[in-house]
Amino acid sequence: YTKPLANIREMKKLIILFILISKIGFGQDTKYLSENYEFKNGEIAYMFGNDVKLRDQPNAKSNVLALLKIGEQIEIMEKSDSTMKFDGIESPWYKVKTNDKVGFVLGSLISLDKATKGNLTYLVSLKKDGLKLFAKTRVLENGLDFKENISQLMTGEFSIKAVGNKGLENIKSIFKIDYLAESCGVNGGGIYLFYDGENLIKAIDYTQVADADAY
Repeated sequence: YTKPLANIREMKKLIILFILISKIGFGQDTKYLSENYEFKNGEIAYMFGNDVKLRDQPNAKSNVLALLKIGEQIEIMEKSDSTMKFDGIESPWYKVKTNDKVGFVLGSLISLDKATKGNLTYLVSLKKDGLKLFAKTRVLENGLDFKENISQLMTGEFSIKAVGNKGLENIKSIFKIDYLAESCGVNGGGIYLFYDGENLIKAIDYTQVADADAY
């Protein structure tokens, strides 16, 4: 692997400069995500998994009604009382509506949020290995083909945003995972992923102390 990020050091310098000068902003209606995030009734969501089985009951042994594609829009009807462990996380089954069908899908296979920039769509889900929490990020460009990045999170609550390349050569888009710093001494910061059209790569992973008085 040589081509896309040959100048990664220079890019890191530019991104760090960008962080210092004009931090990527998040609005007041920022959606914060976590392992315990629950979809609300009536919420519009999007599939993270591809060819996900829409089932007639909230379990993995029930009849399959349809296959849902990655990025496909669904409407959350209600959270069921049934759960199943997936990628290390106990996840509830949700009753959802898509097109003319109503059925159940596992919450871990629904994207926690969606971010778009131009013709790029970013989707995110979580996995857990012991106490370590990881963000799974997928980017779709013109269709169902996707690239994936899995990066460990330093905090349990975060938000996402997609922006342009900020003038970086060979980069199509920058995706930011923004850590929530809830109190003094809790790490804020985040992760920057670069998408170059072929790969989605973690370029920057930084933390910051929420309040200097924490020292």
